[in-house]
Amino acid sequence: MRDDRSEYCKDCRQIPRVFTRGCAAFRYREMASPVYRMKYSGRAEYADWFGMLCARRIRETFPQPAQIQALVPVPVSPGRLEKRGYNQALLIARSTGEKLGIPVLDNVLLRTKNTEKMRAIGARARRANLKSSFIVYGNDVKSKKIMLVDDVYTTGATMDACAQALLDAGAKAVYFAVLVAGEDLS
Repeated sequence: MRDDRSEYCKDCRQIPRVFTRGCAAFRYREMASPVYRMKYSGRAEYADWFGMLCARRIRETFPQPAQIQALVPVPVSPGRLEKRGYNQALLIARSTGEKLGIPVLDNVLLRTKNTEKMRAIGARARRANLKSSFIVYGNDVKSKKIMLVDDVYTTGATMDACAQALLDAGAKAVYFAVLVAGEDLS
Protein backbone atom coordinates (compact mmCIF):
# COMPACT_ATOMS: atom_id res chain seq x y z
CA MET A 1 0.00 0.00 0.00
CA ARG A 2 1.29 3.46 -0.93
CA ASP A 3 2.31 5.83 1.86
CA ASP A 4 0.76 9.21 0.94
CA ARG A 5 3.19 10.98 3.25
CA SER A 6 6.05 9.90 0.96
CA GLU A 7 5.18 12.71 -1.41
CA TYR A 8 6.06 15.37 1.16
CA CYS A 9 9.44 16.78 2.08
CA LYS A 10 11.15 15.66 5.28
CA ASP A 11 9.74 18.55 7.36
CA CYS A 12 6.19 17.93 6.12
CA ARG A 13 6.42 14.27 7.08
CA GLN A 14 7.40 15.22 10.63
CA ILE A 15 4.80 17.93 11.25
CA PRO A 16 1.07 17.12 11.15
CA ARG A 17 -0.49 19.22 8.40
CA VAL A 18 -3.90 20.78 8.09
CA PHE A 19 -4.04 20.61 4.28
CA THR A 20 -4.72 17.30 2.51
CA ARG A 21 -2.08 17.33 -0.22
CA GLY A 22 -0.04 19.71 -2.33
CA CYS A 23 2.27 20.12 -5.26
CA ALA A 24 4.95 22.45 -6.53
CA ALA A 25 5.91 22.99 -10.16
CA PHE A 26 9.62 23.45 -9.32
CA ARG A 27 12.17 23.45 -6.55
CA TYR A 28 12.94 26.95 -5.37
CA ARG A 29 16.52 27.03 -6.62
CA GLU A 30 15.34 26.18 -10.16
CA MET A 31 13.09 29.24 -10.42
CA ALA A 32 14.30 31.65 -7.72
CA SER A 33 15.24 34.42 -10.13
CA PRO A 34 11.93 34.72 -12.04
CA VAL A 35 9.91 34.35 -8.82
CA TYR A 36 11.93 37.13 -7.21
CA ARG A 37 11.46 39.38 -10.26
CA MET A 38 7.69 38.87 -10.24
CA LYS A 39 7.40 39.45 -6.53
CA TYR A 40 9.80 42.37 -6.05
CA SER A 41 10.55 43.87 -9.48
CA GLY A 42 7.06 44.40 -10.86
CA ARG A 43 7.11 41.58 -13.39
CA ALA A 44 3.40 40.75 -13.13
CA GLU A 45 3.43 39.57 -16.75
CA TYR A 46 5.16 36.37 -15.59
CA ALA A 47 1.85 35.22 -14.09
CA ASP A 48 0.52 33.67 -17.29
CA TRP A 49 3.62 31.52 -17.75
CA PHE A 50 3.66 30.62 -14.04
CA GLY A 51 -0.02 29.67 -14.25
CA MET A 52 0.68 27.36 -17.18
CA LEU A 53 3.46 25.66 -15.19
CA CYS A 54 1.22 25.25 -12.14
CA ALA A 55 -1.66 23.92 -14.22
CA ARG A 56 0.62 21.34 -15.79
CA ARG A 57 1.90 20.21 -12.37
CA ILE A 58 -1.64 20.01 -10.96
CA ARG A 59 -2.68 17.76 -13.87
CA GLU A 60 0.34 15.52 -13.18
CA THR A 61 -0.27 15.34 -9.43
CA PHE A 62 -4.04 15.16 -9.21
CA PRO A 63 -5.58 12.54 -11.52
CA GLN A 64 -8.86 14.42 -11.63
CA PRO A 65 -8.15 18.15 -11.18
CA ALA A 66 -11.78 18.87 -12.08
CA GLN A 67 -12.72 17.55 -8.62
CA ILE A 68 -11.16 20.73 -7.23
CA GLN A 69 -14.11 23.10 -7.09
CA ALA A 70 -12.30 26.39 -6.62
CA LEU A 71 -8.85 27.93 -6.49
CA VAL A 72 -8.19 30.37 -3.65
CA PRO A 73 -5.09 32.58 -3.78
CA VAL A 74 -3.16 33.16 -0.58
CA PRO A 75 -3.83 36.80 0.27
CA VAL A 76 -1.11 39.35 0.92
CA SER A 77 -1.36 41.98 3.61
CA PRO A 78 -2.92 45.31 2.60
CA GLY A 79 0.44 47.04 3.11
CA ARG A 80 2.30 44.67 0.79
CA LEU A 81 -0.50 44.82 -1.76
CA GLU A 82 -0.27 48.60 -1.81
CA LYS A 83 3.53 48.55 -2.09
CA ARG A 84 3.67 45.82 -4.77
CA GLY A 85 0.55 46.84 -6.66
CA TYR A 86 -0.72 43.27 -7.06
CA ASN A 87 -1.00 39.93 -5.30
CA GLN A 88 1.25 37.53 -7.22
CA ALA A 89 -0.69 34.53 -5.88
CA LEU A 90 -3.94 35.95 -7.28
CA LEU A 91 -2.39 36.49 -10.71
CA ILE A 92 -1.00 32.95 -10.76
CA ALA A 93 -4.34 31.55 -9.54
CA ARG A 94 -6.26 33.35 -12.29
CA SER A 95 -3.94 32.01 -14.97
CA THR A 96 -4.00 28.50 -13.49
CA GLY A 97 -7.79 28.54 -13.16
CA GLU A 98 -8.22 29.66 -16.74
CA LYS A 99 -6.06 26.81 -18.01
CA LEU A 100 -7.80 24.19 -15.84
CA GLY A 101 -11.35 25.53 -16.12
CA ILE A 102 -11.59 25.96 -12.34
CA PRO A 103 -13.10 29.15 -10.88
CA VAL A 104 -10.99 31.44 -8.71
CA LEU A 105 -12.49 32.77 -5.48
CA ASP A 106 -10.38 35.85 -4.91
CA ASN A 107 -12.28 37.57 -2.12
CA VAL A 108 -13.11 34.76 0.30
CA LEU A 109 -9.84 34.38 2.18
CA LEU A 110 -8.67 37.56 3.84
CA ARG A 111 -5.47 38.39 5.68
CA THR A 112 -6.42 40.15 8.90
CA LYS A 113 -3.07 41.58 9.86
CA ASN A 114 0.25 42.70 8.45
CA THR A 115 2.56 39.90 9.49
CA GLU A 116 6.32 40.04 9.82
CA LYS A 117 8.21 39.15 6.62
CA MET A 118 8.41 35.38 6.58
CA ARG A 119 11.68 34.79 4.77
CA ALA A 120 13.72 36.06 7.71
CA ILE A 121 12.17 33.86 10.43
CA GLY A 122 12.15 30.15 11.28
CA ALA A 123 9.30 27.64 11.13
CA ARG A 124 8.14 28.01 14.74
CA ALA A 125 8.15 31.81 14.52
CA ARG A 126 6.26 31.65 11.21
CA ARG A 127 3.48 29.64 12.83
CA ALA A 128 3.21 32.11 15.71
CA ASN A 129 3.35 35.03 13.27
CA LEU A 130 0.44 33.62 11.25
CA LYS A 131 -1.80 32.62 14.14
CA SER A 132 -5.28 34.10 13.53
CA SER A 133 -4.02 35.94 10.44
CA PHE A 134 -6.66 34.64 8.01
CA ILE A 135 -10.45 34.64 7.96
CA VAL A 136 -12.98 33.45 5.42
CA TYR A 137 -15.63 35.87 4.24
CA GLY A 138 -18.97 34.43 3.13
CA ASN A 139 -20.08 30.85 2.46
CA ASP A 140 -18.45 30.23 -0.92
CA VAL A 141 -16.13 27.48 0.39
CA LYS A 142 -18.68 25.50 2.37
CA SER A 143 -18.64 21.77 1.44
CA LYS A 144 -16.15 22.36 -1.41
CA LYS A 145 -12.78 20.94 -2.29
CA ILE A 146 -10.51 23.98 -2.37
CA MET A 147 -7.02 24.41 -3.76
CA LEU A 148 -4.89 27.19 -2.32
CA VAL A 149 -2.49 28.84 -4.77
CA ASP A 150 0.71 30.67 -3.88
CA ASP A 151 4.10 31.41 -5.37
CA VAL A 152 6.43 29.93 -2.74
CA TYR A 153 6.16 27.13 -0.18
CA THR A 154 8.84 27.02 2.51
CA THR A 155 7.78 25.68 5.91
CA GLY A 156 4.08 25.12 5.20
CA ALA A 157 3.02 27.52 7.95
CA THR A 158 1.12 29.79 5.57
CA MET A 159 -0.65 26.86 3.90
CA ASP A 160 -1.64 25.41 7.26
CA ALA A 161 -2.97 28.75 8.53
CA CYS A 162 -4.98 29.31 5.34
CA ALA A 163 -6.21 25.71 5.25
CA GLN A 164 -7.35 25.94 8.87
CA ALA A 165 -9.39 29.08 8.13
CA LEU A 166 -10.99 27.39 5.10
CA LEU A 167 -11.78 24.20 7.00
CA ASP A 168 -13.21 26.20 9.90
CA ALA A 169 -15.50 27.87 7.34
CA GLY A 170 -16.76 24.48 6.16
CA ALA A 171 -14.48 23.50 3.26
CA LYS A 172 -14.60 19.76 2.61
CA ALA A 173 -10.86 19.46 1.85
CA VAL A 174 -7.97 21.84 1.19
CA TYR A 175 -5.15 21.15 -1.25
CA PHE A 176 -2.47 23.49 -2.51
CA ALA A 177 -0.39 24.26 -5.58
CA VAL A 178 2.65 26.50 -5.62
CA LEU A 179 5.11 27.52 -8.26
CA VAL A 180 8.17 26.69 -6.15
CA ALA A 181 8.98 24.85 -2.92
CA GLY A 182 12.13 24.69 -0.87
CA GLU A 183 12.21 20.91 -1.35
CA ASP A 184 10.53 18.67 -3.90
CA LEU A 185 7.05 17.85 -2.64
CA SER A 186 6.61 14.83 -4.86
